[in-house]
Amino acid sequence: MRNTLCIIDMQPKFPASDHILQQVIWKVEEAKQNKWYIVVLEYDNYGRTNAALCNILRGYKRKVYVTKYEDDGSLEFASAARKNKFSLSTVVVMGVNRGWCVRDTVAGLLDHGKIKSILIAKDATWGNSPTNELASLEYLVAQHTNRIKFI
Repeated sequence: MRNTLCIIDMQPKFPASDHILQQVIWKVEEAKQNKWYIVVLEYDNYGRTNAALCNILRGYKRKVYVTKYEDDGSLEFASAARKNKFSLSTVVVMGVNRGWCVRDTVAGLLDHGKIKSILIAKDATWGNSPTNELASLEYLVAQHTNRIKFI
């Protein structure tokens, strides 16, 4: 089974996205080389995903952009993955903001029975208050070590 990459809110209106853009690009390049599926979640009314990231994804057939309407984008992610026949076995998560959208989406993904493993690309997540938001995400991981891990 191929992994599915979940990119959360890498939109210029979220200043935290600037801090991890290069790390996200590297992970996307890795995903493309391994022929992973990619779901790009975009928060409604916050504009398009960063242009540099969109350029790297241009022409890649195993990707989809999806609008989400709240911090937890797990329902939109799962719906898009099923509709496009993307694997839900292992999900690799990255993006912003750690203490809200990333954490809430990961928590929501726990409720989807087909997802066996959630891997959080720690160096490709960021927030407006990085230390506090990381602690919030680490707490969630500690509660579910059998299904969530940092990579």
